[in-house]
This record gives sequence, structure tokens and C-alpha cells, in this order.
Amino acid sequence: MTAYSRSFINDIPGKAGGLSAKPSRPAMSRQKSPVYANPLSLMAGERSREQFIRMRYRNMLFNFMFRAAYITAVSLSLVFMYDFFTQWHFFKAEHIIVKGAVRLSEAEILQQAQLSSYKEKNINILSVNLSGVRKRLLAHTWIAQARVRREFPSKIHIEITEHAALAVVDLGLKFIINADGEIFKEWSVSEDRDILPLITGLAPSDTDDAGKLSGRAFQAVMEILRLGQQPGIIIPNRLIKEIRADREMGITLQVAFSPEFGTGWLLPADYRNTAIRLNEIRMGYSNYPEKYGGLKNVLFYMGEKQQFVNIDSVDLNNLNRIVVELRGER
Repeated sequence: MTAYSRSFINDIPGKAGGLSAKPSRPAMSRQKSPVYANPLSLMAGERSREQFIRMRYRNMLFNFMFRAAYITAVSLSLVFMYDFFTQWHFFKAEHIIVKGAVRLSEAEILQQAQLSSYKEKNINILSVNLSGVRKRLLAHTWIAQARVRREFPSKIHIEITEHAALAVVDLGLKFIINADGEIFKEWSVSEDRDILPLITGLAPSDTDDAGKLSGRAFQAVMEILRLGQQPGIIIPNRLIKEIRADREMGITLQVAFSPEFGTGWLLPADYRNTAIRLNEIRMGYSNYPEKYGGLKNVLFYMGEKQQFVNIDSVDLNNLNRIVVELRGER
């Protein structure tokens, strides 16, 4: 075979000896035919969804109605039980025991508690609002603390603590303060007949933001009053007529004349025939126990010298130089 014929053969597609491979047919893309939903299946799905929603709301409504009925039944049962026990004669109040009354009478306390006719009204102890009774008691000006409790089956206990009146303070209007220095009521001529020291020289400006008395002068007054409560003190509170507070000069005591002063236990037995009258004591500020001790020494010394001592004033501002001024020497 000639070279021409070999090259011709080589050029024929599909033949061996270096002939090129037979070209493949281009692949045709396969497209899925569109799937159309069955209308019947769609309608069935919608119906089942609606049925599920209806069932869900039906269950929610049933649960709500069941719970409402349950709560109503329980509430009615509790109301019935409350009415039964609060009207049961077994728990009728037979005794109301009052403790702690000093100034107030038992009848006043029961009236304040609105329990004064508990026997006539057949009060059931379970029907008594203990918190309300306590609030009514604390609304009384003389009651500082109150406690109310039941004792089954037929007793109510009331325990109160009254304010201990210490002095009357003049702030334009007169008020009574207790042992803690707190104002607890306005002083009344008709109601308050206790003989109490009168505090003067203070003003409403001597109160703090909470309305309580404060300041150096008031603290000095309270120290004097607390000393006057101690047994055996030379000037007890019952002999103090007035306590004058001065921001600059301090405290001055106006002493009330009393047979007890100077003729009783204030002086030793050897001097009890000595009559001492004392009008004014200038205490100043601070060191009041030491100043009372100095006053006691002065009175004992003067009781040794004479049978009757009429002192107008004693100045105790300086313990190293106590100045005594007799009445009539001014």
C-alpha cells in the first residue's frame, strides 16, 4: 500500500492505526415533567388542620371551665367552713385577759380595742381580727406597744406597754415626752394631771427631719432627767419644777419646794432636822454626776452650820468654784 493510501486510510474516522474515535452523540438533558397535586388530597389536609385547631380550642375551653369550677367549689367550701367555725358556739370568747395596764384601766383598753361588750355580743375568737385590734390599740396615745393572741378555745390575751411620761416640753404648744425622749402626745390640762418637769428654752427648730427632738441642749436635758430617775440622787425628777435649756449657758434647774427636800433621806440622819430650800441650780453643760456630787457636799456642809438654809441659787458651772447665793442677798 502506498503512502498516499495509508494516509488516506488514517484520515478515515473509526479506523485502526491512529484513527480518531467515533464522536458520541450529545446527551440530551432530562427535564422532570411538572407534578400536579391532587386536589382531593389538598382538601383533606385542610379539613384535618381545621379539625386539629377546633380540637385544641375545645380542650383549652374544657380545661378552663374545669379549673374555674374547681376553684369555685374550693372557694365555696372555704367560705362555708369559715362561716361554720366563726359562728360555732364552742369558740365563743369567755375571757379577755389584759396585761400591762398601769395608767389605763381594763375597760378603757377593751373600749379602744372595740371588744368592750364581747360577752353580750357572743364574739367568736376566730372572728376577731387580731391585726386590726392591735392597730386600734396602738392608735391610743398612751399605748407604746401591743400584742394580741388567741388561746383556744375561748380566750383572747391583750398585752400592752404604756408610754412612761418623763417630762413636758414647751415648743409653743406643750407636749409630753417618754423615757426615750420621743414626743407621744400633746399635753392637756384636763387629762394630764401628773406632776412632771417642764422643759423650756427649746424650739421647733430643735427637731430633726423625723420630727424628733435633738441637739446639744436637748441631749443635756435628757441626761439630767435620766440622772433624776436614779435612786438616791440628790435632785430627783419629782423635785424639778422646770428645766431651762440655753444653747450658750447650758441647763438651769428650777427646784420645787417640797417637805421631802432637806428633811428626809436627802441628808444624813444627823442633819434631818435641818430645813433646806433651794430655788435655782445652774448646771451648765456636761459632768452632771460630778456636779450633783458637789451640790450634795455643799448642802451637807451648810446643814452642819445652821438649822434653816434658804438658798436662792447654786452655780455649778465650775466645780472648782461653786457659788452659793442665799435668798435675800441679791
